Amino acid sequence: MTLQQKTESGHGRFDARVLAGTGLQAAARLATALLALITVALLARTLEKDAFGRYSATIALFQVLDVLVDCGSLQAAVRFVAKNSACARSAVRSAVRFRIFTAGISVVIATLLAIILKDPQVGFITLAALAFFTHAAGVGVAVLHADIDYKQSESLRIAGSLMGLLATVLLVGLGARDAGSMLIAIYAGASVSNLLLAFSVKSNIPAGEVPVRGSTFWRESVSLGMGGVVRQAYYSANPVLARALGGDIAGARFAPAYRLTGFSILFSVYFGSSALPALVRLFHTDRDAWTRFVRRWTLVLITTGAAIGGGMFIFRERILILLFGEEYADSASVLAPMCITTVVIYLGGFALTQLIAQGRDRAALWISVAGLVVNIITNILLTPRMGAEGAAWASVTTETAVAAGALGFLWMIRGIEPSTSNSAANMLTK
Repeated sequence: MTLQQKTESGHGRFDARVLAGTGLQAAARLATALLALITVALLARTLEKDAFGRYSATIALFQVLDVLVDCGSLQAAVRFVAKNSACARSAVRSAVRFRIFTAGISVVIATLLAIILKDPQVGFITLAALAFFTHAAGVGVAVLHADIDYKQSESLRIAGSLMGLLATVLLVGLGARDAGSMLIAIYAGASVSNLLLAFSVKSNIPAGEVPVRGSTFWRESVSLGMGGVVRQAYYSANPVLARALGGDIAGARFAPAYRLTGFSILFSVYFGSSALPALVRLFHTDRDAWTRFVRRWTLVLITTGAAIGGGMFIFRERILILLFGEEYADSASVLAPMCITTVVIYLGGFALTQLIAQGRDRAALWISVAGLVVNIITNILLTPRMGAEGAAWASVTTETAVAAGALGFLWMIRGIEPSTSNSAANMLTK
């Protein structure tokens, strides 16, 4: 049964599938985030501080490059397949070519930055970066995602994180104490899961040769993906800049606070992706319901963010010692301002989601670009002088600027009708 047939068989059943798929993705990504946190906590207790600082900064960089490799290609492939399953093979081939190109760029970036930062293990970083090419192998999962089927991709995502953790534990047990080996362990697990995913979805790609123009696919991928790349960049820039501007030890002191903040905002991230379809529908069909939805959930998110951020602030030293050991108790002064970052992200992230729901993707992109610029400037001004604490306040400044920009733009355009004259039905089926 095709996605269209499933939709036509009953909106209630379709909505239930969307809700179940969203829940599955959220649960899987929560599991991978928890495994990543366990891995970082293990390495904080195992590696010397300078090695841990290098490892944490490189992982943050690789998180940005992971998003760059995809750069909207999965979303683009899903769109093409959902519209016409006969173009699945062509869309997947286009996505593979696109990801091979972006993976090559990412490997070059990783190597060049390692050289610029005078990393003692440039070869290890380049070897780990080769894992980006395996992202191309698993892009056939677009066929399953078009059918709102996430079981294979999400289970293998968890398996990859688990394999990375187990490989790290094995290396630690064998006596390895260098950042490069640990990086390779993590990305070896990701590579294996990507290859298993490619093998498992191969039979799901339907026959048919309706062509997808390569230039059209690449253009759509970039337009869909650049906002995500920039948003990941301005968030993940802090660990990289903390190490680059403050040294390896500053990078190490910043890493626990960064990881805990990343874990604390997961509800905001998953809520935004889950709420987007509802926001799109309400904006184009019922403005009063849209207003009520936004007001209600803004209050819920601010309350949630304040509770999580406040709890982290009160127990920050205990949490750091419990997870990372006594050696990182001094990161409490770094985590304190990062608790403000948590609260602001709960507000700003939802504001950006509202802009995207209104079709203001370009505005959201430029606000994110401004956030990246603010991040770089404030880090240059603060981190060399204040170390890890400076990077933390740069994070607060960045997220405040993004939230203020998004909320300011929403206030400026309030009451303006959508710029397109398309019907609500057309908007929802684009």
